[in-house]
Amino acid sequence: MHSKTHQDLHRHLLRQMLLCRESDLREDVLVRQGKGGPHVSSRGHEALIAITALLDPRDQLFAYYRGGHLLMGKGIERETIARDFLYRRSSTSGARSMSVHAGSRELGVFPTAAPVPSQCLPAVGTAWAQRRRGERSVTVCSLGDGATRAGEFYEALSFAVQQRLPILFVVEDNGWAISTSTAQTNPLALGVLDSHRWQQIDGTDVHAVLDATSRSLTRLR
Repeated sequence: MHSKTHQDLHRHLLRQMLLCRESDLREDVLVRQGKGGPHVSSRGHEALIAITALLDPRDQLFAYYRGGHLLMGKGIERETIARDFLYRRSSTSGARSMSVHAGSRELGVFPTAAPVPSQCLPAVGTAWAQRRRGERSVTVCSLGDGATRAGEFYEALSFAVQQRLPILFVVEDNGWAISTSTAQTNPLALGVLDSHRWQQIDGTDVHAVLDATSRSLTRLR
């Protein structure tokens, strides 16, 4: 990765990662000052913003509630995300949603919902529509490792495999489901899922994220 294009991409991603981290830190301060609503941090997840660098405008994103980095990468301004945090009427939901729950039809970002993993089934439905229309677009669905124990995840995954759908599931595994360790209880550790369908990478390494995403999207398209 020595070309000017790749160097420019990496600089762009690093700027976005820093903006995401600094915005999270600023919102932490505002919470302590009593000036903001509930804050859901993306700290530690920022490198996954590289996934969105390889998406086309028609590709669809279904992020979970800790997905501010992915929303930014898909084109939603951090100021827009901040309006939800501050419950402004000018937010994408008109002050009806929590922090990091922005959505945009124009940018292909499905509105985030708090219940996990409620985004999985709509994401699979979207991927099914993409396939039926003969498009080369894909759907990306992100979720936490704790959510992989929920029924919606298995239902969505089963239908995606059955129909060979163009959907990429991104499990942001930080080892915890809120306050419960998932090291021995996640589906891969239990041998429930076909490990050949999954890539396990260091989600804090932007280069590894780019490489793994590139391989996955090539197969899906």
